[in-house]
Amino acid sequence: MEWSWDRHRETSERFAKALLNHVDLLQNFPYLGIPAKEFSGVRRLHHSPIHVYYRVDETRKIIEVLHFWHAARQRPKP
Repeated sequence: MEWSWDRHRETSERFAKALLNHVDLLQNFPYLGIPAKEFSGVRRLHHSPIHVYYRVDETRKIIEVLHFWHAARQRPKP
């Protein structure tokens, strides 16, 4: 990310804001992402090229973001 920030600050900032705005949608639409087949109880929100892995805790009424994963990387292992 540092490389991108140093060379393309404006577009990097725009992408980061868009990604966080997408994640903020989970407050009102917690099941927006699809279930992650690899991990029980975990959902995945795609914001190209980033996958946001998260879980919904209905009891505590929270969304727990677990990981931001670049799609070019090999998928995490269970």
